[in-house]
Amino acid sequence: MIRILIGILLFIFITYITINYILNQNVEYVDLFDGDKIDNAQNTDNNTKQFSYSFWLYMTKPPTHQSTIFSQIKDDDAKIVLSANNSTLTLTLDDSMSIYLDNFPFQKWNYINIVYFSGTIEFYLNSVLEKTLEIPVQNIYTESLINTEITIGNYNNDELGWQENNSYIAHFSYDPNSSYDQDKIRSLYKLQINSLVNDDSLSMKVSLLKNGIAIN
Repeated sequence: MIRILIGILLFIFITYITINYILNQNVEYVDLFDGDKIDNAQNTDNNTKQFSYSFWLYMTKPPTHQSTIFSQIKDDDAKIVLSANNSTLTLTLDDSMSIYLDNFPFQKWNYINIVYFSGTIEFYLNSVLEKTLEIPVQNIYTESLINTEITIGNYNNDELGWQENNSYIAHFSYDPNSSYDQDKIRSLYKLQINSLVNDDSLSMKVSLLKNGIAIN
């Protein structure tokens, strides 16, 4: 009986390790020092009144100057930019409105969701709604960004930005036609959190990606 129980427990443990290994192999990590870009030219629905960004962010130490996490810029009146400076994240919309998230936690993976639906921006951290900004619909133009490329980190940017092997993004997703509710955000949080490697393995993981798979 004891042998059977040990065998069952061993099977469960091996299955758990295998599933996490498989999930981990499918995660693409981007060092913000190198950055990346996402081409959205294939998106065609320009009448959307909703969108969602979701990704995991790991910062070993805070940047000491304003550093862009990601940006989607069509022109001065149509842009969305998320940046970090010390322990504060700043989400800038259309150059006229901003959301500030203070005391951002470091040296751990944090799940970020930015959701827009018909005049309301919601900012989630680790599946918890932290900030809400009500915006007159006629004053926001970010819905026109649907086929504008997204730039992550220092990509194609000569300005002073992120340090190498310090900050990373994983599971970056942009959905131009959906506004994620909290149930979906929690579900994605639980699904993805165990797929992420820890700090000791991050620089090695990103290095392997650079050498084996194009990240741009």
